[in-house]
Amino acid sequence: YCYTCETHTPPRCSHCYDCNVCVLRRDHHCVFFGRCVGFRNYRYFLSCLLFMWSGLLYATLMNAEVFIVILKEGLTLHSVLLLLIPWIMLVSG
Repeated sequence: YCYTCETHTPPRCSHCYDCNVCVLRRDHHCVFFGRCVGFRNYRYFLSCLLFMWSGLLYATLMNAEVFIVILKEGLTLHSVLLLLIPWIMLVSG
């Protein structure tokens, strides 16, 4: 029983206070999508992460010449940030 929704819920169901609904097998509330990741949308969440990572890898491979030029000029704080910012943005959101 969920006291917030005041309804009977199945086992392994938990209430999300951000969405204000009960979610079956709730994993977490995703801030990127603004929804809860649970039983019915877990595979879509993982496939979205896979496509984002593959897109970033593709962009990195397509810009490999730029990365090589930056590395040949010498490692400065600016060049390191240019290389790491896309990865940091993907991981941190």
